[in-house]
Amino acid sequence: MIRIAFPFIRKSIWAGGYNYLLNLFFIISLYRSKELKPVLFYGTDIDKNELDDFRKIKNVEFVKSSLMNKSRFFISLTRSIIFGSDKKIKLLFNKHKINVIFEIVNFFGKKIDTPVIAWIPDVQHHVLPQIFPWITWWKREIGFRTQIRSGRSILLSSYDSKKAFKKYYPKSTNLVNLVRFAIQLKNIPSISLIKSIKKKYSLPDRYFYMPNQFYKHKNHITVLKSLILLREKGYNIVVVSSGKQLDPKNPYYFKEFYNELIKNKLEKNFILLGIIPYKHVLPMMMGSIAVLNPSLYEGRSTTVEESLALKVPLVLSDIKIHKEQANDEAKFFARRSFISLAKVLLIIWNKKKKSVIIKNLLSSNSKRVKIFANDFFISIKKSINYHKNKS
Repeated sequence: MIRIAFPFIRKSIWAGGYNYLLNLFFIISLYRSKELKPVLFYGTDIDKNELDDFRKIKNVEFVKSSLMNKSRFFISLTRSIIFGSDKKIKLLFNKHKINVIFEIVNFFGKKIDTPVIAWIPDVQHHVLPQIFPWITWWKREIGFRTQIRSGRSILLSSYDSKKAFKKYYPKSTNLVNLVRFAIQLKNIPSISLIKSIKKKYSLPDRYFYMPNQFYKHKNHITVLKSLILLREKGYNIVVVSSGKQLDPKNPYYFKEFYNELIKNKLEKNFILLGIIPYKHVLPMMMGSIAVLNPSLYEGRSTTVEESLALKVPLVLSDIKIHKEQANDEAKFFARRSFISLAKVLLIIWNKKKKSVIIKNLLSSNSKRVKIFANDFFISIKKSINYHKNKS
């Protein structure tokens, strides 16, 4: 049994990372529980209910320690950089017989001794440097370079990310693992649940659903411009948006967007729900005529994976990762063209929605999930061997 240490990610700080771990643990419990043991390390500053979703998954072990507290993050990071490791963290991992550390937003030092696999979700700061304040850009870049120079094995989530990684870090000799994550559906929303969710949020019968955080690169503004154009032509199309309405890198972005929305009197066409419970997201997807992701950049899109699993139609920007993920299962538009998007939205709006056979959905996405589980298991074994060969 390979014991893997995962530092906990708070949903309020990074929902994408939280959901990635949750989905990964669930898939391990289904397909690799005899070989892999996720050990979730969390601080004493974490509320008990923040772990509820993880406690529902079999085969997960929990380790509570003040060493993992947020207030201690920079102390641990400083020690790891200066001395090669944080001795107390190192002893904590050794005490719990950890075989591999899954490093995400943390850095545990070059001399941690235990094999470390560093997940790099994307290299967005290179592709879209204009949306990063220079301090944020350099913090991210220094973090990646430090992991690379410390000899981590690297985990990437798409061919596009792998190509970009080689482009921006050409001197890297690290082991690079490509593990394309897939979404394991736990339950399929019933027709009655879909109807009740629509009623709860007072949604119209027909709408496009855009479950994206209000980050600047998610490109909400192009959607708004397309709705303005469509209304001018007499079409009353509706987009429903959910997600956190704050971009830490661009704190004025949402306010600017909202002012433009009000100015054009499109509140009923671009419906803003803010943060909603995740258990409402899938019913919202299935109740829509299509899921919309106009993003200018993604490492790999969870939204796309969920829609593919649910067999919900997709409208996607023409970035490479979207084409890699969805291929011919989506309608694409030129990412910065609201005219291109408006044309695609209108075509789908005028089509009759196809019904989905709900009972077949759980089995239909099992192939992608099994590939993910197998590739992740292989990446862990490769990382252990890579570490042994370096020692």
